[in-house]
Amino acid sequence: MDKIYKLTQSSLEILQRKIKDDFDSIKNRYIDKAQQPFVPVTDGLTLLEGHFEIPAGFTLIDDKDGKYDFENSKLIYSAFDMLTPSDADDARLWVYLTHVTFYNYAKGRWTSKSTNAEVLIDRFFYQGTGRGTRTKNAISRLWWTAHLTVRKNETDEAKKWELTKAIFSSQDLQVSLLERAMGSYDNVRNAFLEFYIINKSIINGKKIQLLARDLNNSGGVYLLSLLSKDEITKKLEKLLKGYPSL
Repeated sequence: MDKIYKLTQSSLEILQRKIKDDFDSIKNRYIDKAQQPFVPVTDGLTLLEGHFEIPAGFTLIDDKDGKYDFENSKLIYSAFDMLTPSDADDARLWVYLTHVTFYNYAKGRWTSKSTNAEVLIDRFFYQGTGRGTRTKNAISRLWWTAHLTVRKNETDEAKKWELTKAIFSSQDLQVSLLERAMGSYDNVRNAFLEFYIINKSIINGKKIQLLARDLNNSGGVYLLSLLSKDEITKKLEKLLKGYPSL
């Protein structure tokens, strides 16, 4: 088994400060493909006591354009199935993973020669407390998306991961559901994704955005969290009929 640690808060702040205060001198560490992962001892970083364990030699699929987001999400969620939501909201874990264990993956997936400081903060750190924070970090986004969409008690593998595969098929779905308050409700999130799967041949990115916006707005009249999946589906059906020409 391989051991996974958390950085101390002070080490996290040191890394982040270097990007914010001296980007030009540090950026090659993140964008140069020949650069090696950070090493806590030699890079002056300290670790918290205690660790998680994942299978020895565990790796993610190299991915430049998100083609393997779904597969990598399954891999991460399965390897880190010991995490609780509280564990998974800890910046010190995700920053360790993006700088050490999965540094090459994060660099290959999210950086290029034109990458700026804002992108590095988004993808290599875990800044903030909102829902959007979970979907920006290069590794946390994989774990959280799976956590919020996998059918945990399903034994059929295809059905188990059906919603996860669907949400990774569209950036509009990810933003619309995982960065809105309504997406925190299982009934809304699952109904929306199931509705999309059934109707995906006639739902483009624009319609996803409109459906999410208008369903979210209806939450001012109806408490979406209290509606059944069937009631959510009927709302979506009615809304979709209103966008025939898009």
